[in-house]
Amino acid sequence: MALTKGVGKRTEMWRYRQFTLASGKKAFRNGLAVYDQSVGKMIPAETGASQTDLFCLGLFAEDVDATSADKLCNVRLKREVEVTWLKNDVTNPVTANDIGKDVYGVDDETASISSATSTRSVIGKAWAIDATRGVAVELS
Repeated sequence: MALTKGVGKRTEMWRYRQFTLASGKKAFRNGLAVYDQSVGKMIPAETGASQTDLFCLGLFAEDVDATSADKLCNVRLKREVEVTWLKNDVTNPVTANDIGKDVYGVDDETASISSATSTRSVIGKAWAIDATRGVAVELS
């Protein structure tokens, strides 16, 4: 639903961020961290993963062993990222598999993964999803 009056928006600057390290993987400090959109989780850069599904995050900030289960892991992002939290579209929501992908404006406060057959403008890239806050978008 479009805004009917001015509102406050939560904007954050990130240099470090936690992401979920996929089960069966190990992260080593200063190793290259990529987000695998096909599974909606982070992995170390490796041969074998589909290159079209990977989004470079930066470098692992710590050693984490997720061989037995998914674990949170801190990443030093490749650059400082400014994100704005927007509402997530209920019809075509942005999901964890969409981190790093372009998102589209439904209205002046809502982000969607769908371009609705090219009738919506790209507003930026998705960086995080939260059930309460919505979608963290790096506006373009």
